[in-house]
Amino acid sequence: MNANFRRVEIQQDTRAWHDWRRQGIGATEARAVRAGGKGAKRLLREKTGKEEERDFQSAAMVRGKDLEPEARAAYIKEVGITVKPACVENIKTPWLRASLDGISNDEKRIVEIKCGERIYNSVKSNGKVPKEYVAQTQHILATTGLESLDFWCYEPGFNGIRIPVSRDEGYIDELLNKEQSFWTKVLDESGDSPSASRSLPGDVSEPIVDHKGMLGSRQHRRMEKLIERLSPHLGFGGQSPTDLPSLTILNLGLSSLEKILFPGLKVLPPEIGDLTNLTSLHLGGNQLTALPPEIGNLTNLTSLHLGGNQLTALPPQVGRLTSLTTLRANRNRLTGIPHTIAELVNIQKFTKTIGGLDLSNNLLTVLPPGVVSGFEANEIFWEKRPDLDRDEGCSTYKLDLSGNPLRADLFYY
Repeated sequence: MNANFRRVEIQQDTRAWHDWRRQGIGATEARAVRAGGKGAKRLLREKTGKEEERDFQSAAMVRGKDLEPEARAAYIKEVGITVKPACVENIKTPWLRASLDGISNDEKRIVEIKCGERIYNSVKSNGKVPKEYVAQTQHILATTGLESLDFWCYEPGFNGIRIPVSRDEGYIDELLNKEQSFWTKVLDESGDSPSASRSLPGDVSEPIVDHKGMLGSRQHRRMEKLIERLSPHLGFGGQSPTDLPSLTILNLGLSSLEKILFPGLKVLPPEIGDLTNLTSLHLGGNQLTALPPEIGNLTNLTSLHLGGNQLTALPPQVGRLTSLTTLRANRNRLTGIPHTIAELVNIQKFTKTIGGLDLSNNLLTVLPPGVVSGFEANEIFWEKRPDLDRDEGCSTYKLDLSGNPLRADLFYY
């Protein structure tokens, strides 16, 4: 068994396969995610269930699919190694998925098959993989951790064309950072994260990805350098580097460090309060049960993401973070919030982002009166609406209280 990926026993083009694909990012979706724009927005709506998955197939696509078994047989004859279709997902990052046209029994050789006269003539003329398939092939290599794959171009009546495709570490680095950012949006907008995708929850805007085993030495060295800079101030020993306090953005979401050092950040040490230049702090998707009061020292913070932890309360010192325009404490175990939250007036005034204060999916039954009174009625979001698309900005609410057992008779305390 390959140490980087596992096979998923599921047949392609079945309903179960479509459901599996929705819980991650597949190779054919990599191009849209990397490019962004309308394609990525549509894909986001599909992944979050706001839009039905498109099943359009042109005549050329249908023909290519029909020719695939014949093309695979021709490839097997060419290389002398049997390959079979398979679905795979990365072990460390399960949302990285791929539906392979062929993989050998020893899992060392993969083939990506393309059929059709147009692409055949293009590959024959240029001798390289068409640019519209580069993201797809590099995504497959990122998912499997393999160093190369075969791009096999086939047209009946002609000799197949095999092009070896090697890992492009720089390209994969960029691709996976964009894919992680995209998948974080899926998790955020889905409310409840797909179970198969829990390896990367949390709220992160500038992801730090553990690609060891996928990206190779260059990205891993960068990761090691980052950990070396952060570890002294986060209780892992050593002396504090002189440049650490100058950080303005710090991402300690589960996605950034969990696979390298520990299964989720459990304790946020008080030294975090020394990083007074921070403007953005991401702690989403960990196992934090409490925040140190020193968090109140970070008065330059404009964005604090705490979603997806196990917090039962917030320290009153949070009210000192008056520069905050975004505070996400969704998907925790909060039973109450401090009165000082009402001091975060910039969240109440801020209009450029949706959901400035997100307290959704907690255990809140009562709220401090000052929290609610700081918002207009149309700015408070009480219940999940399946038609709400945050990315499109079709709502102006700033306070999200949905998913809490709020009691009407004890609304304030």
